Amino acid sequence: MLKTIIIQSFHQPLATLDRLAWVKGEVWLAGGRSKQMFSGTPNPAGGYGPQKKLKIPVTNSGGMAWDGKNLIVADRTTKVIHLLDRESGVERDTILLADLKYFGGPEIFRVSNSEVTDIDYGQGHLWATCKAGYSSVIYEIDLKAKKIVSHCRSHGPEPEGISFDTKEEYFWTIDGRNRELSQYTNKGEWTEQLLSTPMKKPRSLGLDYKDTFWTLDLETKMVYNFRKEA
Repeated sequence: MLKTIIIQSFHQPLATLDRLAWVKGEVWLAGGRSKQMFSGTPNPAGGYGPQKKLKIPVTNSGGMAWDGKNLIVADRTTKVIHLLDRESGVERDTILLADLKYFGGPEIFRVSNSEVTDIDYGQGHLWATCKAGYSSVIYEIDLKAKKIVSHCRSHGPEPEGISFDTKEEYFWTIDGRNRELSQYTNKGEWTEQLLSTPMKKPRSLGLDYKDTFWTLDLETKMVYNFRKEA
């Protein structure tokens, strides 16, 4: 298994933040009772000055994504997807994941103790990691049709982050228990490529334009940018 090397790190603006996403050159951070989301551009010296704050309608975020039109925010425990205006935060639509149409596969969104652990947008659909006990599944969701398009089993027991690479050929997950990154094809097939991460308690995942990784560490309250070991 290859290891990873930290490129840069910085303290998050609030200690209660527990969600991260990389969107068009910006690092988005969110979470906590303040219901705030920060967006800003990290600098090479390892700093982060949030350029904008936005109120979001969740206290326990299950991830953020951008579909080119809407800011998408998931609630980790209620399993509700909120589609918001990126500038104002005004809600445009809500989708209850338990109400989606299923066509075979495990219906984990309907399990009472299940959680949405992260989301990303790729290949024209929303992708979500979900866990319930030792059952962890990655779902591909058509938001317009409000149905599950496909699903695959997560390699690790606690997938806490998901993100597509720049070309949307592959996506990666990060596991909070195993502290491993796993690579999948855009069809949901695990490639058997694994990377270890030095973060103690990783939460969320983003890949930037160079396909280097970004995550939060809930133990250190730091944001980390890291890459594969050469």
